[in-house]
Amino acid sequence: MSTATADLMRRLGSRGSTRWAVNILLVAAGFLVLYPVVRMLWRSFVIDGAFTLGAFGELFEARGFSSMIADTAIYVGGTVAVATAMGGFLAWAMERTDARIGAIAGVLPVIPILVPAIGLIFGYLALFSPETGYANLLLRKVFSLQTTSGPISLTNFPSLIFVTAVSFAPMAYMIISAALRNADPALEEASRVNGASKWRTFWRVTLPTSRTAILSSALMIAILSVGAFTFPLFIGTPANITTASVFVYRGFSSWPPQQDIAIALSVLLTIIVQIAVLAQLRAARGSNRAVIAGKRSSASALQPLGAWRWAVRGFIAFYMTSVLLPLIALIVASLLPYRGATISLDNLSFANYRSVLSDATSRSALINSFSFGAIAAVLAMVVAAVLIYAASVRQRSRAIDLVMYVPAAIPNTALAAAFIVAFAGPPFNLYGTATLLILAYVTAFLPQASASATAAVSQLNKELVEASYVSMASPLRTARRIITPQLLPGLFAGWVIVFFLGVNEVTISVLLAGLDTPVVGQVAVEFFESGRVPHVTAMAVLTFLASLIVVALAYRTVSRAAATTR
Repeated sequence: MSTATADLMRRLGSRGSTRWAVNILLVAAGFLVLYPVVRMLWRSFVIDGAFTLGAFGELFEARGFSSMIADTAIYVGGTVAVATAMGGFLAWAMERTDARIGAIAGVLPVIPILVPAIGLIFGYLALFSPETGYANLLLRKVFSLQTTSGPISLTNFPSLIFVTAVSFAPMAYMIISAALRNADPALEEASRVNGASKWRTFWRVTLPTSRTAILSSALMIAILSVGAFTFPLFIGTPANITTASVFVYRGFSSWPPQQDIAIALSVLLTIIVQIAVLAQLRAARGSNRAVIAGKRSSASALQPLGAWRWAVRGFIAFYMTSVLLPLIALIVASLLPYRGATISLDNLSFANYRSVLSDATSRSALINSFSFGAIAAVLAMVVAAVLIYAASVRQRSRAIDLVMYVPAAIPNTALAAAFIVAFAGPPFNLYGTATLLILAYVTAFLPQASASATAAVSQLNKELVEASYVSMASPLRTARRIITPQLLPGLFAGWVIVFFLGVNEVTISVLLAGLDTPVVGQVAVEFFESGRVPHVTAMAVLTFLASLIVVALAYRTVSRAAATTR
């Protein structure tokens, strides 16, 4: 090795250069997160160097604005209430009662994440389509209903809110169950010992001690609901329900385009969400109360429900059915020649799959979605792992937290609009490119990657790291031989989450994907709008199955790599 090369390696391995690398990565991540938002704000409020609110005036006067605001308020409010209640009740049942089912407790949060939103939606449409839905046909036959439609319809607010809540409930479940798991169940035991009924204990002890977690989960679901596009488009559009995300999409996709109105609405959504986040943080800081932490609930600490136990378990079974039954219906529908075809052996075939795989656009969309999702997941986890580890050793911890979690408070619709403003035109000219999509995916899912990286770093054995430094190992060698093997399982879990989110993303995809870079979300919307529903169902099933295969192969590769580095 030459002297220059050896000197370079020494500098790369020094702690000073490691700090520089962290700072450069932080600046790059900060630019990716903050620059698009700043550009979008600037375009909305500043025209020709002068401050103006003209774009907002056009927005308020736009056709359908008032009804869109009402629809969005009903949709977001209803989804937050139902999803938080559903997820919170499941968390309480699993963590605090004898109705818990141990095996399901670990699987429950994962199932809806594995099922693509498009798959869940079209599964419900296959079940409850007014004339030809499988469930409606069965209900009309069982109850001898003399009608050719119904009795259940999805094209209304209650159905739209319920289907969305089924998909979002795991978010509330994971947050609230973690809070209940870390809280001391002795408080509830003391309440019951003092003669309080099980339901009085629930209302007077369990709910107040979980208030912060409930508010946090409600805020997260509100942000997701504001940016939700798939559910309102496929279920709400036939019912003349237009939410803010659909309004923004139509602003960009209509002719002539109404980009200024769409961007102004995106800014308005971002501002409203940021105000809600600040209010939630202030409420959390203002809750001056003691929190008694304790060990995980033991069997003796679980609240006996008596006869209500089976009712609670019935609700758990109902939720599981609400996720799995549409998936089964989706698979059946993908094998039928057209929507509403009679289920029979003669009608079942793989023709839709052959059509999707033989179509160049569909094939490219599948390949692109998996490629972009995998690349975005790798980049997001690398950025998150490096910066979260740096924050754990007090290197720019506040700045890192700001950069990594800001996207969580930006609806995907607004984020996509910000990327269009920032990167679509000069000097970047990235609109419709793979680069723009991957960067948008990385930015949107940094919070999820950061959460996984934080959990992984918290399990890191710091003594081993210190011992490596004491032994004069360089930071690069320590990272490769000590840190990475310990972080790999947790980072892989984060990779799986980001990969699934990226592959199944629709909101960002329909706004940023171009003709040369089709992705599943964009093509599915185009197929739906052109009436090719059977092809959408086949593509959703292919995406689901291929995702499972990719994750299984990745898990095998990571397991071998971890075993090799030990």
